[in-house]
Order: sequence, then C-alpha cells, then structure tokens
Amino acid sequence: PGYLCEMCRHLDFAALFSQRGLPGNNVPSMPTQINIHGMWKVMQETGNNCAFCRILRRRIVEGGSISRMADDEIRDGQFYINVIDEGPEYALRLEIELEGDGRTVDRFVVQRVEDNPQQPLAGRFVRQDRADMDRLRQWLMVCEGTHQVSDRSLEPVDLPSLRVIDTEELRVCEVKTPCRYVCLSYVWGKGSQTQYTTATRDSLEAPNGLQSVALPQTIKDAITVTKEAGLRYLWVDALCILQDDPADKANIISKMGPIYGGATLTIVASANDDPHDGLPGMGTANRSI
Repeated sequence: PGYLCEMCRHLDFAALFSQRGLPGNNVPSMPTQINIHGMWKVMQETGNNCAFCRILRRRIVEGGSISRMADDEIRDGQFYINVIDEGPEYALRLEIELEGDGRTVDRFVVQRVEDNPQQPLAGRFVRQDRADMDRLRQWLMVCEGTHQVSDRSLEPVDLPSLRVIDTEELRVCEVKTPCRYVCLSYVWGKGSQTQYTTATRDSLEAPNGLQSVALPQTIKDAITVTKEAGLRYLWVDALCILQDDPADKANIISKMGPIYGGATLTIVASANDDPHDGLPGMGTANRSI
C-alpha cells in the first residue's frame, strides 16, 4: 500500500488484526512475534510519510521514550510486534516492544477500532494515565453543533427543575430545566458513601458543602470531567435523590430514562465494581489499554 514505507509494506496488518495463530519471524514456538531492525527508519521524519512509522514515532516522542534512548540505540535499535490474543471473544491487538542496547525501553499497544477506515492506520495517541479532555470538548462541539436530534429521543424531563451538583460552588442545588448537565452511571458497591438525605440536605446544599464530606473517588473524578468538559452541572443519583423520602425517590426514579436521555454527556464507570475506584484516566486510576 502507498501509505506504508518499504519496511512496513511487508507487514500484513489486515491479517495481524484478524487471523489468530499466524507464524512470526522470531521464535516460531512463541505467540506471533515479528522482529524488525529499523528503529532508525521509524524515527526518520524527513521524507518518511509511512502511516505506521508516524504512529510509532508520535508515541515514542510524546510518550517520552525518546528521552530514554541514546542516539546509537535509535540507530541500531529494533522493535517487536507482539500479537496479543486473549481469546476469541476479544479483538486482536498489537503490542509494540521497543528495544535498545539489549534492553526493553517501552511497550505500548496498537488497537484497531474501525474495520474499514477512510485513512488506514490514521491512529490516535491514547495515554494510559490521562484521558484526552481536549478531544472530549471537540466531540461535544461537533455533537451539539452538527448532529440532529434523533426521532427516537426520549421525552424531555417532565420536571420544572432538576436537583444537581453545582461543580463550581461544590454543592447540591436545583436548576431550572431544560439545562445542560452531565449524568454519572456507576456501581454503588457494598461500602458506604455520602448520600443526600433529610439529615445531610442542609450541609450538602451549603456553598462548598461537598468539600466537607468524603465523596467516593468516582464522583470526585466525575466532577473533574464535568468541569473540564466545559459544563457546570452533574447529576448523581446518590446526591440528587432524597434517599430517605419515598415520594421524592419514587418521583425521580420514574423519570430516570428522560434524565439520562436529556443529559449533554453521560459518564459510564463501566470498569468499576466500587465507587471508590475512580474513573480510569482521570485521577489515580490508570486505564487498561
């Protein structure tokens, strides 16, 4: 293919991402592994328009690997492509293992997310320690600016106001609807957590009231996501439903569909079993990629 250099043109990426048990060129008894002596080629930016080299080069530079490699390690270095096969229910992934002077300098994963992309191997650099909030803001702008409302959209929230977390004043309050807000979907787990009740209502509604209580890390991270996404209000069931008031609880629960459906953005903490785990890529929890 014209989008690959002479070195990478010999790699059948379609096969590597789709066929299990392919033979490699290094230690045939191992899982598929391809050894490439060409680190210098990858790092050669001038005149090298190869899509795969560009992905690797950007990751090596922006990920900091370049600072851990001497010039001769780049000149004589090699890298391995290891196919990660976790079973038929999982997609194949490629682990890139950089080696210099006989030591492993870095490892990172290349994963296919689209079967027939318009730009083959036009990859996106995903950091494991931090989610890309700039891209999230871009997606929101595109969504709100160009996407049409679906015919299958849920009915609007049939409430004159909605109880939410004000992430600027760090308190629980009510705002008039319609408004732009974020929803958090997460697992409560078995442990205890701060809840909005008749006993805690006054303190949680006071300015900076949420700073005086121990919030689960997932909710703290959701507050950060809301603010960094350029939004102000966050809806979390534990803090936005009066938990010991059966009438309030029944009223809000009956409108959960429209509440989630009307959100500008919904955060789904799908990797967590406990609210204290945090959102991967936002706080102390790294993402598994």
